[in-house]
Amino acid sequence: MSEATEKPSIVGVAMRDLGRLRAVGVIVARHGFGPLLMKTPLGKRLFDRVPEGDAALRGISAPVRFATLLAALGPTYIKLGQILSMRKDLLPSDWIKALETLQDDAPRLPFEAIRSQVESSLAGPLEELYASFEAQPLATASIAQTHRARTREGDEVVVKVQRPGIEATMRSDLDLIHLAAQILEASIDEMQIFGAVSIIEEFEKGLLRELDFNQELSNLLEFQRNLEPDRSVTVPRPYPELSTRTVLTMQFFAGRPIRKLEPNSERAQAVVNEIVHAALKQVFVDGLFHGDPHAGNLLYDENGTVCMIDLGMVGRLSQEQRDDIVTLTIAAIANDATTIARVLLKMGTPTQRVNLNELKADIERIRSQHLAVANFGEYDSAGFIEEFGKAAGRYRIKLAKDMAILT
Repeated sequence: MSEATEKPSIVGVAMRDLGRLRAVGVIVARHGFGPLLMKTPLGKRLFDRVPEGDAALRGISAPVRFATLLAALGPTYIKLGQILSMRKDLLPSDWIKALETLQDDAPRLPFEAIRSQVESSLAGPLEELYASFEAQPLATASIAQTHRARTREGDEVVVKVQRPGIEATMRSDLDLIHLAAQILEASIDEMQIFGAVSIIEEFEKGLLRELDFNQELSNLLEFQRNLEPDRSVTVPRPYPELSTRTVLTMQFFAGRPIRKLEPNSERAQAVVNEIVHAALKQVFVDGLFHGDPHAGNLLYDENGTVCMIDLGMVGRLSQEQRDDIVTLTIAAIANDATTIARVLLKMGTPTQRVNLNELKADIERIRSQHLAVANFGEYDSAGFIEEFGKAAGRYRIKLAKDMAILT
């Protein structure tokens, strides 16, 4: 199914996946969301009465139970939770905090499954494609497993191999998630304001792009073109001749995650300076930025060079959006709450009537808390951006997807 393909109807999905729907419903109820499920027509068709919840989960907050529920449902749902954890404009902070704990772990695949996937994707025996290929994986995740290898020319590389069958599994899950969003919007008024269906449609597009490794290869090439030769920031060089939709070969970077840096050390300061410079250039100049720049996706080596990895998810900003961010920055420095409020409304879509005076007062409070200090170097810009995203959520202003990822 391509992104442009019409979605299956509610009836079609429900009839095709009735057994899976019932299994999911049991898991949902076990995590304490049975009463919510039974408010929907589908819940009443699946169950005669509210399924019993797990006694061990009673007393645990709804956000934590929801994160636990997504983990129990599997990789597609974990991915959804990770995406939702970036949407401070949509969810309260306790929900964001719970969703941020979701880990994209997966069991290790047998090497023969990896061999088969690589050989079928690249149309040749593994020994002819690479000079060497390590059986022990570097890392495992829900979509792919990575292995170190060496090309026939002697280059040290990392090979990202998609799990066999994962695309079919995730497409089936996406149909069910889309069905759930449609039912929730039709049954619960708050879900219409939340925009559940549009969120799932955005998630689906992003996940389908992530399943196509040609997209990540294209991202790597674009980031490489944007690199500044005199800066110590790089991205892995991809090998198109050893890459397909399900296999991605890229340069190995002998580095460590930035979380290993000694706090307040000279090297840490230098690395952070490079990361900040690169981030600002990506946002304000390139209009293309790393969509998931957590500490595990930023490596550094003994020379202080920073390498950005895992570029399957990126954000893109139009020139108008970049101009809005510049205007917002200037207004924040100038304590112009009226302009900040105007730009915030322009950057997003209000889903309910916004009291402008209350919004401006909230913005002045946020600015006073994070930016109103004597020394510019002491500005808590990260805190300001985070609170700015939360303010959008409080006033039901839905930010554009890439702007939401940025906040």
